[in-house]
Amino acid sequence: MRRRVATPDELERAVRQYGPGRAGRELRRRGLIPPIAGASGPTLIAHTAATGQGVTSSTINTTGTTLLVAGVSAYADTAGITDSAGNTWSSAPLYHVNGDAGIQIFYVISPTTSASHTFTTQSNGYPSLCVQAWGSFTGISLDVYNGATAAQPGSITPNHNGELVVTAMTSYSATASTASVDSGFTISDQEPGVEGVDVGAAFAYLVQTTATAIDPTWSDTGSIKASTIAAFTGTSSGGASGPNPRPVNWPQAVWRSAYR
Repeated sequence: MRRRVATPDELERAVRQYGPGRAGRELRRRGLIPPIAGASGPTLIAHTAATGQGVTSSTINTTGTTLLVAGVSAYADTAGITDSAGNTWSSAPLYHVNGDAGIQIFYVISPTTSASHTFTTQSNGYPSLCVQAWGSFTGISLDVYNGATAAQPGSITPNHNGELVVTAMTSYSATASTASVDSGFTISDQEPGVEGVDVGAAFAYLVQTTATAIDPTWSDTGSIKASTIAAFTGTSSGGASGPNPRPVNWPQAVWRSAYR
């Protein structure tokens, strides 16, 4: 019999009905196998960046991606992004100084993917973009967001454990600037902002194990104009996250019962 991996919902129903000690056997009887235990949450598959008007990023392989998310900066109250797979992008609000640089988070849930995926900036506003492609993450939705015309975007508190939190910042200076950020975030890409040439952008991420208030502080050798933060909820491929967290001890117990 060819078996498929049980979904998190199928696993949860089996555990609730039969208990961890019998759930694995019941899944196998139905032609299913338990999900692999110990998954650590969303997985960063690839990332890329671009700067300049109408500029296309380097190619990345987004196969397996379930969430595309981008930090996009631009001048004069506008921002935008397109991609080679023709996805339609949603967005959180734009945070900007009137008549100056702004930053905005764009995203696509369950995107069309490509082994040679590129992303293109808008044709005006001296823009920059930074893109992250995430996998091992399903049932995704935008949970909470914030932003400000400052180095701190403002505090958010994700509603569930295991959420993906991203933060973006825009800046520029007379020479190429360099960014950093605290609170455990990892910068995936940054495009330095040079006054009169382009509006810089930096983009960072954190998979937050336990939901708690967070308000990172960006630093930059240039002048920070605005920053933003957003959290995405969902279910990782083998453990607790999202609106119905799965206790992490279930998969191990279910696997043991499946192969006794």
